[in-house]
Amino acid sequence: MSDMARPSPGRGAAVLKEPDSEGARPSGTVARVVRSVGEDARGIVAPDAGLQRFRLDRFPPSAEVGRMVDRYWVGTWDLRGRPSHTQHVYAHPVVNVTFQDGGPGLVTGVTTAVGSRTLSGAGRVLGIMFRPAGFRPLLGRSLSTIRDVTLPWSAVVADAVADGMARAVAAAPDGEGMAAAADAALARQAAAWVPPDPQPWGRPAALVERARAALAQGYRKIKIKIKKMAQISRLKRNSVAAPPTPTTDHIMSMIRPFWAGSVQA
Repeated sequence: MSDMARPSPGRGAAVLKEPDSEGARPSGTVARVVRSVGEDARGIVAPDAGLQRFRLDRFPPSAEVGRMVDRYWVGTWDLRGRPSHTQHVYAHPVVNVTFQDGGPGLVTGVTTAVGSRTLSGAGRVLGIMFRPAGFRPLLGRSLSTIRDVTLPWSAVVADAVADGMARAVAAAPDGEGMAAAADAALARQAAAWVPPDPQPWGRPAALVERARAALAQGYRKIKIKIKKMAQISRLKRNSVAAPPTPTTDHIMSMIRPFWAGSVQA
């Protein structure tokens, strides 16, 4: 059996070439970490047996398309002279676009049943695994409309884009090249599909600041209310005998650790 078909537990986390360090990566983006199949085989039924018959490598997307794409995966196999193999998969609840053996791209919507694919001979397939809702800008309608549906990639993007990507992927010499070719094609179209500047609440740092400000504002409001309650309690105590009431400082000392910890989280 060729090396193409033999699994390598340490493989699958190869990284696409990063842009130059001088400002090439858009601000606010984070390098995507993709775990190898040896570390994360979720969704693959009986992976120990399956990975003796095919190989699965994973590659991260570039920053330009990282808002849409979760990862690229490449399956390769060489079963020439050996029995065919049917692999069952619990697919992630996202959209995948696949290119197999130089053929056109196929879009597979979210599936609600266990999928299966029979492998025979030798071949390879590139999969583009989109993030949850990441395919929505391309499709232009609810993803529920393609649940359990497979359609041509050319039904979603322009024919020139679909054909160009299929040719580039087919011409790539290896799995990393296939992923890089698909990523480059998507990057050229990303600006048209997704606004380049996400909303402020889409940025992690901005989201943290908004949460911090909201918690701090809530802390101030509670402090004001407690002071008012303490003032009313003192007035009542002066006019009618009543049990001692905790002071404002005592109450605040009890809740301050919780609020301070939440604001700093």
